Amino acid sequence: MDKYNKSVQHQWFHHATWGSPKYKNEGIGEVTWHSLTENGKVEFCNIKFGNKTYENVNVKHLKPIKMQEHKHKRTGKELDDKKVKKVKEMTNEEKLNLFLEKNVPTNPGKWSYYKSQAKKKFDVYPSAYANAWAAKQYKAAGGGWKKG
Repeated sequence: MDKYNKSVQHQWFHHATWGSPKYKNEGIGEVTWHSLTENGKVEFCNIKFGNKTYENVNVKHLKPIKMQEHKHKRTGKELDDKKVKKVKEMTNEEKLNLFLEKNVPTNPGKWSYYKSQAKKKFDVYPSAYANAWAAKQYKAAGGGWKKG
């Protein structure tokens, strides 16, 4: 039998709250979908709080209201060991290159302008304050950053 068509029994909850007190005002959410691996492990779910739905939430971030056991078939939408995107392991050299790459402005002229404004505004340049101010102004004017 195809492993996608067999029913899998597992523990699950239909209602939950956020695990963090930061989101206590959201109340109780209703789980509208959850992943299901071949061995019955649930890792991600979609949960609806009022009119707002959060998709692909890691279940580690939720506090279940009441656990129940149920059984159903897995569908193509559900994630399992075969369908999870394999993340390429990075070599130490690749990690080092990511760390050493510098952020460069997407609009060098605009960045140069705000840097010169920071030099006029602050007594000490370069400084963390002056660069933070220049970066904030640059971003507010529509500037961005890329690795380069």
